[in-house]
Amino acid sequence: MEKMTETIGFIGLGAMGNPMSRRLLAAGYTLIVFDKRKETVDALLREGAGEAHSPVEMAGKANRIITMLPDSQAVEEVVLGPQGIIQSFAPGSILMEMSTSSPYSNRMIAQALEEKGIDMLDAPVSGGVWGAGAGELTIMVGGKKDVLEKVRPILACLGSKIFHLGIHGNGNIAKLLNNLLSASLQSASSEALMVGLKAGLPLDTFLDVLRSGSGKNYSVEMKIPNFVLPGKFSPGFAIDLMNKDLDLAMEVARLAGVPVPCGALAQQIYRLARSEGLGQNDTSAVIRIWEKWTKMEARSASEQR
Repeated sequence: MEKMTETIGFIGLGAMGNPMSRRLLAAGYTLIVFDKRKETVDALLREGAGEAHSPVEMAGKANRIITMLPDSQAVEEVVLGPQGIIQSFAPGSILMEMSTSSPYSNRMIAQALEEKGIDMLDAPVSGGVWGAGAGELTIMVGGKKDVLEKVRPILACLGSKIFHLGIHGNGNIAKLLNNLLSASLQSASSEALMVGLKAGLPLDTFLDVLRSGSGKNYSVEMKIPNFVLPGKFSPGFAIDLMNKDLDLAMEVARLAGVPVPCGALAQQIYRLARSEGLGQNDTSAVIRIWEKWTKMEARSASEQR
């Protein structure tokens, strides 16, 4: 495979960052990685990646850096901290900040970088771990269109759909509202399924109805069949992270001055799930609230054999 000329740094090798970084290696890019988990870094080193021991070291070696981190605080520390990217990133370099974080924090970071001649895009993703591994992510981009075009080939290795949404922060606004809707649909789908089960409907057939009718959505098509029916709630996308995203989405709504009663209900349901000890489970585990209330479990007979 032809070696790409750009050197890419990747910071944050978690459930999403790990398969995303492997996609870039497979595409022939020179890749430098940084993560606090040594075993994750070592695995990528064996596959051909290079290592940086800090963000500031990475920024001295790469002209393109991707961050995939858990929250805004982590992003700010990695970019603006004493050992942050900003300390050694050369003018003309580009940061692709692909975490799901606060759009207002993103805008502050972008301004600080711009004063140093460094460009930034906020480019959060949707599509989960499977999409990250398959290169089928949806990428929502905020920032300058001409900067996006410079790194489009890199992003195209990671996602099949790339949307430019305007100014810095807008990518994360879109992602947060997508997750607000996703959480609402997951809650409503869980509720409907468990009411049907409690009322005597055959589980698998009723789920087929929901997947075929006007209530069809990602939860009944993908999450419930792949996580709930087999009773395997390993993330996926953790309830703890969804709670963080819902808090940020509600902040967007508050600052926009828009009432969000449906979103507020979803936020409370996911807080309840977290209080029940489900925070490290996949978001589909929210159904376990209704399973507790009904004293029934939504497990497919075919999955249990």
